[in-house]
Amino acid sequence: METLFRSQNLWDIVKNGSGEPKNISTLEEAQRKELEVKKQKDASALYLIQQSLANTIFPRITKASTAKRAWDMLQEEFRGDSEVCTIRLQIPRRELENIKMKDFEIVKDYHGRIKVVVNQMRSIGENGGSGFSKISEAKSIWLERPPSMEEVKQAVWDCDGSKAPGPDGFTFCFYKKVWNIISSEVFMLVKSFFRTGKLPKGINSSFVTLIPKSKEPSRFSHFRPISLIHGLYKIVAKLLSTRLRHVMTDVISVNQSAFIAGRQILDGFMIANEVVHGVRSKKKHGLLLKVDFHKAFDSILWEHIDTSMRYMGFGSHWRKLIFECLSTSKLAILINGSPSREFSLERGLRQGDPLSPFLFDIAVEGLTVLFNRASASGYFKGLQTTPGHYLTHLQYADDSLIFLPNDFPSLLHAKRILRWFEIISGLKVNFYKSSLIGINLDNDYTSSLANSVFCRSDTFPVRYLGLPLGANPSRISTWKPVLSTIRAKLLTWKGNFLSMAGRLCLIKSVLSSLPLFYMSVFAMPKGVTKAISSLTRSFLWKGSSTSHGLFKVAWHKVIKDKSSGGLGLGSIHNKNLALLFKWIWNLDNGVAGGWQEHILLKYRPHFINGISEFAGSLSPTWHGIVSAIFSTQNIANLLHANVGFKVGDGRNIRFWTDSWLGSATNLQLLFPRLYNLSLQQNTNLADIYNLTDASLNLSWRRTLRPRENCQRESLIAEVQRGLLFSDGADCKLWKFHSSGMYSAQSGRLFFDSLSVTENNHSLTLLWNGYAPPKVDVFIWLLLHGGLSTRSFLAERRIINYEESHCPFCCKETETINHLFHWCPITWSLWGRFLKWFGCSGCLHKDPNQNLQEWSGLINGKFQRRAITLLCKGLYWSIWIARNRLIFESKAPDWDMIFDLTFHRLAFWLKSSVTNFSYTGSDLFRNPECIMNWTN
Repeated sequence: METLFRSQNLWDIVKNGSGEPKNISTLEEAQRKELEVKKQKDASALYLIQQSLANTIFPRITKASTAKRAWDMLQEEFRGDSEVCTIRLQIPRRELENIKMKDFEIVKDYHGRIKVVVNQMRSIGENGGSGFSKISEAKSIWLERPPSMEEVKQAVWDCDGSKAPGPDGFTFCFYKKVWNIISSEVFMLVKSFFRTGKLPKGINSSFVTLIPKSKEPSRFSHFRPISLIHGLYKIVAKLLSTRLRHVMTDVISVNQSAFIAGRQILDGFMIANEVVHGVRSKKKHGLLLKVDFHKAFDSILWEHIDTSMRYMGFGSHWRKLIFECLSTSKLAILINGSPSREFSLERGLRQGDPLSPFLFDIAVEGLTVLFNRASASGYFKGLQTTPGHYLTHLQYADDSLIFLPNDFPSLLHAKRILRWFEIISGLKVNFYKSSLIGINLDNDYTSSLANSVFCRSDTFPVRYLGLPLGANPSRISTWKPVLSTIRAKLLTWKGNFLSMAGRLCLIKSVLSSLPLFYMSVFAMPKGVTKAISSLTRSFLWKGSSTSHGLFKVAWHKVIKDKSSGGLGLGSIHNKNLALLFKWIWNLDNGVAGGWQEHILLKYRPHFINGISEFAGSLSPTWHGIVSAIFSTQNIANLLHANVGFKVGDGRNIRFWTDSWLGSATNLQLLFPRLYNLSLQQNTNLADIYNLTDASLNLSWRRTLRPRENCQRESLIAEVQRGLLFSDGADCKLWKFHSSGMYSAQSGRLFFDSLSVTENNHSLTLLWNGYAPPKVDVFIWLLLHGGLSTRSFLAERRIINYEESHCPFCCKETETINHLFHWCPITWSLWGRFLKWFGCSGCLHKDPNQNLQEWSGLINGKFQRRAITLLCKGLYWSIWIARNRLIFESKAPDWDMIFDLTFHRLAFWLKSSVTNFSYTGSDLFRNPECIMNWTN
């Protein structure tokens, strides 16, 4: 309420009164006018107080003639009563300002409409802090405990050392480097802050750099302010945020999915997408209100954060620490690299402060409480997801999505709640940027509803959290933004000026990641897979769409893992499958109200060995997931075989259908007849196995026959022989990976393993990390026959066969084997290498066999890598000499080339091996420099 009075410039009147003198007649004209203004303000303030009170409290202050007396009576009479102290003193009155008098409406009816709004808002907010989840007293004490040196050090190590420094000028690489020197002083600073609740002056200062949101920013609103925090304050804030992270799941509802451990950005999208599909498929009607908050992080009120934390059960000392971090913050804006004059903040959260994400979640939780109260009061129920379950809204940071039935009053109530939340929190809704989307509704009708609340109307698919909500993922049009982004990215790269190794690096680090967000939810159509592969392949081999180039190696070989002979790009299809399987893997491991509950209640899948099997009609998104993962029965069987369980309390393991006995087979398959007779087919292990007497509580549809009783005894013996309970909860294991945890990377390796791979020892030696990437890629092309030799070009009719002779000997056709091994000119180079190595013999015609044989003749990991690297250097030197001869007409000096190869070897080894100090001349003169070297 104080916030409301301050916003209306009424707080001085409420706190101090109007100060009316005893003798008004003695006042001058100016003083009388000033007094009249104060009386008007006092009447307005008194009206606001009266309208904010519950019906049971209002009669107690009817005798108060001024706002100050009414306020004093409330503070005196209800102090200490937590439910009444709030007295709806924060109920907004701004909604009243939006109620305009209709034409020809009498005053009595107008005031009646005002009372309706006031009573509705009063009933919603009558319970103060009720509705907030609270942390336990033990956790509140745990948050306020004194810090330890280990905790402070961990906070330092958790900060990224590569981030830009704040006003102190030190990155966290510096703090980590000199930690042994400064640790005691830093620890005393943090310890003092926890004891006194005060920060030293200067350490909560920060620089603000403005990051443009668009290509041509022209206004301050086109920039995003990022704070560069002081290093010492960041240590304090990091420690506080680390503690706060552990209790966030206790106080933040499942409607929010941002910055909470175990919750992902895609969770909210999956719920929203399934709700929209459910309403559409049942031919019902509904509304979605996509809310845009104006400068959300910059406008939030600190008092609201403190009040929310109090309602959530945080202790007074913890709230004092947080408020100190907020209230002492100061900013200086970097303009052309120079800081402006420093100024203090009065509201908002700094983007860059480790505390900001969690405090924002706490602040926005109030909106969830308001919606829950409105739903409980019957103002609107949200959209029905499953029988008896309704969804009112979803929240990810400042992205809100409100679900409404198709009726105008519910839309008005939603807007009033948002207005209310704006008053108490400072988060202002920009209705002009917000949008209303109708589900199974006419566009004109939706537009009329949108106009009535002064927002835009939109149609499906609508963009929510970066993904198309309500889209059909099997259509190529759904994937157009991904393809457009890849094409736009390729246009900005001058790929023809990069080596193949450089283009390969860009593909792995940039191009491969662009479609991952879509691929994490949607099954990629074959047409999109081909299009992305085509764009990637063209960039790798050509560099740009306008360049001419050859596809030198088959694409299915290129995308293989390096250990299997490829360049490690990976199959897009297999990446998609690995990401989609995470939804199947996590489906039976959710929390109440999470996306898992929505899917389980909507489709009611059957679980076999921890993997869900669906029947019936599915949404396009889940149909794509299930169809892609279980495309063949063989893949389904292999997935089931790679799932196991570690028994804990037995509450999350299905007795019959999960493989919890240590083998790949479950009891359903071992005893199919008993399974069909069981009344507990979906019962968990804990409800069947009795720990007290190690017996099984089995129930059957009928009395078992003698043969079935024998099977029952075998089942009991099997269970008692293999069952091992352990402490804690049950754990599902992914057998394909040694950690037992499923990840997208291990999933991709699993799906890659389903295709035939060829392991080659020489290809394993190829990627030893000592040679430059461009040399490794050159050797890879050499081993796969992908070098542009003259015979290679003649086979593709780029040159005539008559022109395909070797540039060195001018006698034979220039094939890879001839150029690098059989040509008498290059053989002399290899002869010198054999002489240097102190052996005699001949070379294989195949580079693969040469690399394998040379590495196999030598003991020692470093020695094998060094000799392999020397062979790479010889191949590379021959290729450079060949190109200079053809394109620059420079005849090779083989003595100098052989000497230069050793200098290259020394340079590569120095760049990769610590303490290697030999020069190329040392290696040329004495092979023992390699053979006897140890690190």
